[in-house]
Amino acid sequence: MCYLGSLMLNMPSWLVREKKRMSRIGSSDIASLLGIPNERSSLSLYQNKKGLGSRSGGLHKYARRGIELEPVALKMYADIIKKPLTQDFSDLDVIHAHYDYMGCFLDWLSCCGQFCVEVKCLADHGSHKRSVQTRSIQDRYYAQIQFQMFCTGRDYIHYFGFCEGKTPSILCTVYRDKEFLNVVEERCHIFWTQCIELQTPPRTSDPRFQFLPELFSNKRLAHICIGNCAQDFVDQSFS
Repeated sequence: MCYLGSLMLNMPSWLVREKKRMSRIGSSDIASLLGIPNERSSLSLYQNKKGLGSRSGGLHKYARRGIELEPVALKMYADIIKKPLTQDFSDLDVIHAHYDYMGCFLDWLSCCGQFCVEVKCLADHGSHKRSVQTRSIQDRYYAQIQFQMFCTGRDYIHYFGFCEGKTPSILCTVYRDKEFLNVVEERCHIFWTQCIELQTPPRTSDPRFQFLPELFSNKRLAHICIGNCAQDFVDQSFS
């Protein structure tokens, strides 16, 4: 085994993922390229990919919380869809078939391969509560899941916003949005070929990455259910 491979095996799984994310455009980067308000800018994303700017070197407390709660959330999700989840991580790191600078990580697959889920372990307030009230999902999560479909070729992915507090969890099906992905594909190509490869940072408010609210006006969501336990979702006939 090469020295680099040995190092990768000895790294925590989250750090291995972070190193891979640095070498390509990932699903969590799409919010920046779409100019979603209150997300980091395309310039900040460029600096991150180039290893510029300050880095804490550790795992953010919210990310750590998500990792700790993810097994609980996944167990609840498996109980809802009544399918076991695969333990094979080999298919969960996906590179786009035609663009080697685009890739994504999937949170989990069912053993039958039919169901794929993006899990978010969320706090009992703020944006998650609004999502439950409006029976929708945040723009950044919608963008992330659309990109996952772009990389995997899937037509739908489940979103599970898990909350262990008083606010219910939310589960829905997100369907492929072709017009949305046309914009995503174009912006990813511009960012990688004109910014990263040519080492030309985007401007702070680069018009090539401006926010287009119409992209999010009709999110392709279905089977939107809320509940505090798996049986709540089963009773709502989630499928």
